[in-house]
Amino acid sequence: MILSILIPVYEYDCRALVTELLQQGRALALPFELLLFDDGSREDIRSLHRPFGAEPEVDYREMPQNMGRAAVRNELARAASGRYLLFIDSDSRVVKPDYLSVYVEEFRPDTVVYGGRCYAADAPADPALYLHWYYGSKREAQPAFQRKLKPYHGFMTNNFCIPRNTFFDIGFDQHIRYYGHEDTLFGWELEQRKIGIIHLNNPVQHEGLEVNTVFIEKQEQAVENLRMLAARFPGLRTRLLDAGQFLSRYGLRSMFCYGLDKVQNALLKRLKSANPSLIGLDLLKLHWLLRH
Repeated sequence: MILSILIPVYEYDCRALVTELLQQGRALALPFELLLFDDGSREDIRSLHRPFGAEPEVDYREMPQNMGRAAVRNELARAASGRYLLFIDSDSRVVKPDYLSVYVEEFRPDTVVYGGRCYAADAPADPALYLHWYYGSKREAQPAFQRKLKPYHGFMTNNFCIPRNTFFDIGFDQHIRYYGHEDTLFGWELEQRKIGIIHLNNPVQHEGLEVNTVFIEKQEQAVENLRMLAARFPGLRTRLLDAGQFLSRYGLRSMFCYGLDKVQNALLKRLKSANPSLIGLDLLKLHWLLRH
């Protein structure tokens, strides 16, 4: 087996994604498999995906309980038989008819390929989803030329291909059970091992927009994860960690946190408005990082 397509599923209908990938995979001139592992979703979600288990290329499994984001991805990799592993988040939509063939052309040993992420061109009709769409469009949807400027910091785990042996040199850290910064750590591990990254304009569209309250909660959870990772891996660097170290080094931490305590509610209110401030979100993240 050459290519294994790995999709972890949790509480999301990904039938359109799987159908498109099967169609493109069958047009390839190489053997492939698609592994679809449900990580403890509700029964109504599982029932949508069970029929894919009858497809000859599909290995569909249901985890008896939720394993967490990292553990289920490691489980997918262990079950795969392909020399190259293509990880795709289940809340994605393939937007290019040659999506798989573009990846296949870049297969090479000891090199990771990242295709990127995009968002719908038009804002969502539901205003409660606007913040997530706006943030993703401005911060996450970066073209390849921009990601190449800082190749390891521009890496995300939503849509990447990696040689099987290279993956098992790193793996996903199973201390990270919840949302946030698993891609930061994975990119840092790649950099430490001097494993090359090829950045392509081969994105999948992020479809799983969340309402602003949930999105903000997950951003706060991500900061908690980052704090934990920074304690375990002192060499880890992000712009947020650098900003926090700067304020601490120059004795400005207490003053900053005092000021943010006064304006936090106003910043949160602005984020939930029709005109959110991403700078305000950056300040809130820094506050969450430094307040303990």
